[in-house]
Amino acid sequence: MPRFSAVFAGRLKDERQKAGMSQAQLAERLAAMLGVKFDTSAVSRIENPDSGRVIKLDEAAAAAEVLGVPLSALVSSGGTVETRIAELRRELERQRGRASGAEWEFNQAQAAMVAIEREIAQLDSSRQG
Repeated sequence: MPRFSAVFAGRLKDERQKAGMSQAQLAERLAAMLGVKFDTSAVSRIENPDSGRVIKLDEAAAAAEVLGVPLSALVSSGGTVETRIAELRRELERQRGRASGAEWEFNQAQAAMVAIEREIAQLDSSRQG
């Protein structure tokens, strides 16, 4: 069975990448949440289990919160069906959020196009009249 630190390192990197977050962005958010200096190299060392950098419980819990995953997702090897279902549910929620944002953008663009078409029609009629 893999060491928890090795599992955590891999899961942290996977979840960070799924969230579309760089190591620098994660470090910045962790620093703000924990109220301590936390830089990109710390995230890099945590994601490398051979670096010797041991993660503190507060850091692990904060990382889970920043990434929007339960702490258990970062220490589980991901071999269980329940873990995979939880991952898929989180991804489904992310995609729903993206779809909602895209729908809003689409509606805004459609409204803008209607307004532009009306103005063009008004200008055309005033030019011809």
